[in-house]
Amino acid sequence: MCFKKKGALKNHIRIVHLKERPYQCEKCSERFKTSWNLKDHMITHDDERPYKCDQCDMCFKKKGGLKRHIKIVHLKERPYQCEKCFERFKTSWTLKNHMVTHNDERPYKCDQCDIKGGLKIHIRIVHLKERPYQCEKCLESFKGLKTLRNHMIKHRS
Repeated sequence: MCFKKKGALKNHIRIVHLKERPYQCEKCSERFKTSWNLKDHMITHDDERPYKCDQCDMCFKKKGGLKRHIKIVHLKERPYQCEKCFERFKTSWTLKNHMVTHNDERPYKCDQCDIKGGLKIHIRIVHLKERPYQCEKCLESFKGLKTLRNHMIKHRS
């Protein structure tokens, strides 16, 4: 990398290589690499939300937050796509969580038995004995959607 000014090289070394964060927030003590990052952070301490959505009552501190809201909520955009199954997601965070379904790694296990993966549903159905799927015709409840669908065939005949 080349720099025209000696000061720019010094700043680059301090911030990138020495990982210095010379700018500190007076309200929460968080530190930042640049004065611009600090200034942008200061908005989080302000209650003002000047960016209002023209399609609902939501208001935002930053213009970027409003833009993201419109794309995801009103335009129903799902810009993050899984490279393995091509399912699309609203946020990078939900895509990241989804990616766990494609590997055999299951970092969490049930604290009542040795099952790994699908814990929310497993705990509700196996340990809490919930039957969340209910027939609209006879009100009988079932553990799984597949079982409910098989049951519904009885009502058709």
